[in-house]
Order: sequence, then C-alpha cells, then structure tokens
Amino acid sequence: MKLKIVTQNVMCWETDGGEHPKRRERMKRLFSRLDPDLIGAQEVTDRWRDYLEEDLPGYGSVFRFRGKDDHEATPLYYKKDTLKTASRRATRACSGFPKRLKSSLADPERDV
Repeated sequence: MKLKIVTQNVMCWETDGGEHPKRRERMKRLFSRLDPDLIGAQEVTDRWRDYLEEDLPGYGSVFRFRGKDDHEATPLYYKKDTLKTASRRATRACSGFPKRLKSSLADPERDV
C-alpha cells in the first residue's frame, strides 16, 4: 500500500498580525490539491484544531496536547476510508519542547 503523507507547521502564534485566515485558506488549497492519506501537523492550538477539523472532512485525528497546561499539539489526521488507528489512547507526547538541540540530534550520520 502506498501512502501520501504531508506535514505542515500551522504556526500557532496568536500574534501573527491577522494571518490566520490567509494561512488557513492556503492550507485548505494545499491539502485539497495533494489529497494526502496522512497529515502530520505541528504547533496546533485549540483554534487550529477547530480549523483543521472543519477543513478536513473525511479525516479522523489522533490528537493530544503536550501537557496539562500546554495547549499546543502535534496531531495526525488520517483518511478514515484508508487508515484506522490501533488505539486512540496510544498517543503520547514523546518529549517537551527542547531548550536547545544537542549536536547528536542534528547529526545526519547518527541513526536516531
């Protein structure tokens, strides 16, 4: 089975000078054109979660905020007619936001 996978950083900042509607519309056109089976999103806040759920009919999601007081997530959206989740409870944040990258994480020769 071949899958079409797309990732998108939605830019969660609420101080973007009113760019949300423009960015949202560009993403809707992009997702419509690419028709991905799986979408990974980064920096998704409550507002962006609502946008994406409205703009991605036919997609399910695996969504979890990073922490109790952290309202930012990295959800996966999947085509419900193509993919199924093994368990919605299987999702967990792997780490918090790194204070700084360690050189070994940025090394392309290292198998991580």
